[in-house]
Amino acid sequence: MNFYLLGFLGIILMNASALPQIYKIWKTRKVKDLTLYREVLLLIGCSCYLAYGIWRKDPVIIASNIWAIGMFLTLIFLIIKNK
Repeated sequence: MNFYLLGFLGIILMNASALPQIYKIWKTRKVKDLTLYREVLLLIGCSCYLAYGIWRKDPVIIASNIWAIGMFLTLIFLIIKNK
């Protein structure tokens, strides 16, 4: 089995886990129980890991962190907008 395919499957499953939260916030506009600090820390962590992936020239790490950063930026935007 191509391990890049396994890595990309992991990316899809892990990053798709944030989509229901984004959808719920989008529909309900409720973010009372969410903390901005968690999302910012995750954004910083993903940014560091993205830099590592670029340094290693690893397409799985690069793709997963670009997608994750996009979702964390979306969550941060929704939290700030709806608080």
